Amino acid sequence: KNIKNYDFIHDFTDYLIYSFPQLQIWDTAGQERFRSITQSYYRSANALILTYDITCEDSFRCLPEWLREIEQYANNQVVTILVGEYSSFN
Repeated sequence: KNIKNYDFIHDFTDYLIYSFPQLQIWDTAGQERFRSITQSYYRSANALILTYDITCEDSFRCLPEWLREIEQYANNQVVTILVGEYSSFN
């Protein structure tokens, strides 16, 4: 039984050592002038993080528009994460 546990740990360690997952985070900004560039990133994304300012209702109201873009340009397996953020820096 201990050998099986060791084999699992050994295999998992080999996986971590020899497979280098690639993580790229792109902050594409929400500005209209960058929309055409942003759309090209959707196609190859595995996950998308939508952020909005919890102190700004307009920021929240823009989310349906972004979700429509994701549905249009991203693959149907993409994971979409919604994050409400607050910053006290003005």
